[in-house]
Amino acid sequence: VSILPNGAAWARTTDLLISVIPVKVEVEEGSVLLPCQYTGFVVEDPTMIWTRTDLNPKSVHLRQEETDDLSGQNQRYSGRTSMRPDALDTGDFSLTLRNPRLTDSGDYTCSIRTEREELKLTDVQLHVKGKKNPITTGDLSLTLKHPTERDSGGYICTIYRGKDILTQKVVLQVKGQRCSYRSEVSAD
Repeated sequence: VSILPNGAAWARTTDLLISVIPVKVEVEEGSVLLPCQYTGFVVEDPTMIWTRTDLNPKSVHLRQEETDDLSGQNQRYSGRTSMRPDALDTGDFSLTLRNPRLTDSGDYTCSIRTEREELKLTDVQLHVKGKKNPITTGDLSLTLKHPTERDSGGYICTIYRGKDILTQKVVLQVKGQRCSYRSEVSAD
């Protein structure tokens, strides 16, 4: 194995040259695609496996022949992973992870296993970002979509921190398609 300055690793096997380039992926919510592409020839009866070595069991997703084998899958990923049905035909072994959680952050490895050896194809570093906490960011905004004259009036935001009370009052006045506001802050 040779390590290049960009972090890529090259490994020569009997007839095959494989490039392993570390990939970083960040996500907040929804689903995330962990990329893994393979351009070599596909051996007979290969097993595709996604793993995280810091887990026990370390299996995140396993594909044998044309079907998923999730019997040894780590339970934290149950019902949340999938690969393309035509992965072995296209060489696209990317893994879709649905509803990512903070605990899903970590280093993932995509490998192809044969009867004789296991070849690492891709390392992916996943970082799942937590939802923004409005208290720590200071953004306690109230958004009115398509305000009408009926929305005119006073709005008060109150923050309680221990014995301290901070209030901000906003008076909203909607006239036709235009709106204006006046804001007052008070601390008790």
